[in-house]
Amino acid sequence: RSYEIYPKTVKTEPWEQDAFVDQHILINPTSNVPLKIYSVTTGTLSALSNDRKKKNWSPPLRMTSQEEDIVTKEGTVLVLGRSGTGKTLCVCNRMLRDRHVDSSLRQLFVSRTQRLCDYVKALHDSTTEDDKYATFQKLDNLLDNLLEVTKGFDKECHVNFSRFQKVLWTQVCSENNGPQLDPLTVWTQIYSFIKGSYKSAIRGTPLTESEYTEELSRDRCRLTIAQRKIAYSIFQKYNSFCESNGLWDAMDRVSAIFQERKLKAQSEGMLPVLFDRVYADEVQDFTQAEIGLLFMLAGNNHKALFLVGDTAQTVCQGVDFRFEEVRSVVHELSEGKARIERYEKLCQNFRSHSGILRVSNLVLERLNLVFPNASTKLPPETGLVNGPRPSLIIVSSMDTVKEMLIRNERLRVVARDDFKTMVQEALPEELRTRCFGVIEAKGLEFSDLLIVDFFSSCAKELEKSYKILFVDMKNESRKNFNSV
Repeated sequence: RSYEIYPKTVKTEPWEQDAFVDQHILINPTSNVPLKIYSVTTGTLSALSNDRKKKNWSPPLRMTSQEEDIVTKEGTVLVLGRSGTGKTLCVCNRMLRDRHVDSSLRQLFVSRTQRLCDYVKALHDSTTEDDKYATFQKLDNLLDNLLEVTKGFDKECHVNFSRFQKVLWTQVCSENNGPQLDPLTVWTQIYSFIKGSYKSAIRGTPLTESEYTEELSRDRCRLTIAQRKIAYSIFQKYNSFCESNGLWDAMDRVSAIFQERKLKAQSEGMLPVLFDRVYADEVQDFTQAEIGLLFMLAGNNHKALFLVGDTAQTVCQGVDFRFEEVRSVVHELSEGKARIERYEKLCQNFRSHSGILRVSNLVLERLNLVFPNASTKLPPETGLVNGPRPSLIIVSSMDTVKEMLIRNERLRVVARDDFKTMVQEALPEELRTRCFGVIEAKGLEFSDLLIVDFFSSCAKELEKSYKILFVDMKNESRKNFNSV
């Protein structure tokens, strides 16, 4: 670690540092990434000792001037950035800044995964004393806690994409579909638009066919009118089947919470405010209805949210997120009286060197070529130092993976979510906690990473798509990809 030490009289809050410190970068001599720089005052140096009370204390990481501007920006803030560009650092420092302004603020941090919640909580706790007003919750757990009437929401009756694809699709959804729409496309229409829009959640009923086919712009829903009609007819069969069999999906639960809180507001004369500020990481995995619920938890205060994410990193099946969704929610809940600014952009990668980023940039280039409106385009990420490209390792068995994990304590394994259990079972029990699924690995930072059988473990119907995407397309982008 590198520490910058300032006199005790100098203001050194994390969000104020660059007002008096020139920008500079130090390179970590043990790797190809920048050295993490922490800022402390002479008055807090004692906290670096092994004092029992503060033994887990850590000084805040020094921010860039751009990150500082984002953290100190007033109102609801949207931040778009690829992985390793400082989004989570901005969340942590925004929480510290808000707490500094008002020590009694009720703060909520939420993300899709428990591991990311735990990671951010650890960062937060390392720089503050006991914070009884800050809550860190996985979104699914938050929704479970908010739902007051649980009848009809038994876990065994829950429908996710896996169940939809393996059971419901073949039973009720594939008739008259023809070759136009695949299960994931239809599930996305149901999950993100027909049932997952703010409009459907706030009133407690799905979008009508005319609302879905005629009112959603092509920028928001990329299907043609004819395809939307097919998707809606499949939704009607799906909805009827679920009602007849007591099944429910996540958007049913969100809608139920909306209705419960609306009834509370009517009985109490005002909308209950559970949190004063809400912070979300990996927000690209949230539906518009879920974002609307976060605003509702803050009393529909359109200035209370701090949301960071990257539309190119959506891993939650069925979510079609754009940052414009947040702005649309604010427009609707304020009846057109309020607006929030466009997202801030972070493009400088501090986590990875150029050897990795050259590959990731070309993957994104290929995705943008095939799916031109699926994610927000940003300038190519840049690394501060050069480094080796990722390596392809051919192994004969999982014993080799086990040996690599034993030799390198920093190494972590990532596998497809539906393949993770198989990988874990092939490892000794003491190594299984170092194996992650894609979703639970999102937002975390690893020194050394091994991606196991990503392509060979995918569904057979996806193999041809990957082959077309990365092998068969013959254009200039393909030449660039091979050159890396």
